[in-house]
Amino acid sequence: MSDKQKKAVKKKAVEGREAEPKAAGKEPAKRKSVKKKKGKKIYWMHTIPFWSGEVQEALAFNENAQIAGCELSRTFEPDFDPEDPYDAMARRMVYHGLNGSAVRRIEAGIRHAKDVKADGAVWFGHWGCKHTLGAAQLAKKKFEEAGIPMLLLDGDGCDRSHGGEGQTSTRLGAFLEMLGAEEMEGGQDE
Repeated sequence: MSDKQKKAVKKKAVEGREAEPKAAGKEPAKRKSVKKKKGKKIYWMHTIPFWSGEVQEALAFNENAQIAGCELSRTFEPDFDPEDPYDAMARRMVYHGLNGSAVRRIEAGIRHAKDVKADGAVWFGHWGCKHTLGAAQLAKKKFEEAGIPMLLLDGDGCDRSHGGEGQTSTRLGAFLEMLGAEEMEGGQDE
């Protein structure tokens, strides 16, 4: 992690502690108003290579673009009855986007990307994941038909020794530039 990234993480941690309630008997600290995120919103399909400095620079420590949602964090769509938890658990497994055909997964991804008002999506082809790699071209076609530009990005979400940082940086940077993220120094107009 670069010094710039470490400073950003430390600043966020300090801001979070300042917002926590003070010791018993004292007034809680006033919360700072939350700034609306500016920049392009990216919906991420499959694993996010958190270890990648290039992905962090492009999407975690950048006001011009952020990950607004991720397929793996969307665990349940349909409503369920809290009085029947076993049925809810079964439905969560049966109706999850990763359970079933590639088309079902892609359609769920498109719905989720639209839910977060994504400006674009990244289909991360984790090396060795046949389900993800095999559906990549179909996903790109379907997302773009739905009006959501998509970047197909191959890499290893677990093992940094496989490299690819230069390619990741170049391709992700070009995609964000295509979306107009590079032009957003002053913030996003709405």
